[in-house]
Amino acid sequence: MNTGITIDLTNLSEDELLDLYSMYKSANIAHQLWCRRHENIPEHFSIIFVTLLERIKRVTEKNSEGVKTPDVDLDALIDTIYIGCRSMFCENPGLKNNYTLQNCLRKANYHNEARVIDNILQEKKFTDSIMKDESFFSLVKLVSNKSIAHQESLSGKKREKIDYRYKFLNDNSNICEFQYYIFRCHRIYENIVKEYGDTLLNELKIKNNDI
Repeated sequence: MNTGITIDLTNLSEDELLDLYSMYKSANIAHQLWCRRHENIPEHFSIIFVTLLERIKRVTEKNSEGVKTPDVDLDALIDTIYIGCRSMFCENPGLKNNYTLQNCLRKANYHNEARVIDNILQEKKFTDSIMKDESFFSLVKLVSNKSIAHQESLSGKKREKIDYRYKFLNDNSNICEFQYYIFRCHRIYENIVKEYGDTLLNELKIKNNDI
């Protein structure tokens, strides 16, 4: 995800982006090229994703440093991860104008790939004894909808899981499993935009008689 450069890609022309892509083969640069041809996909989408990954990395660092919940800074950071994942992956599929990863793919007619991502997010792969019956999708929706974006009176297992949400991601084994869902989904998207970048690069070489 890191290009190794700090310039604002959104200010570059398509030719300049292609020159950079030929050197770095970065998914971020390919994403910018992709957005130029699909104007209904926001150019800052990759930045939002990178920010989410940086927050997860910071929680992992805090866990390794021995920081334990309840901790105001750690707990707030964990809540931003749940909310970020909800907006990035777990919106209602019927809300077609919300910019989830899946909707960005659907807007570019990658419907099969979007369905694969939906299916990944519904898998129940957590090994934690309290969260093992939840999928990534159901966990993120439960926590964000019932306790962060809205406060609801709950009891039983739902209340237990919501109260446990901080301890769950305060464990690096759990956060590794949580992040693995995200990496699997993003790999699909990354392959699509990089294939698109490679196609544009080949077209440019043919146009310039370089191959």
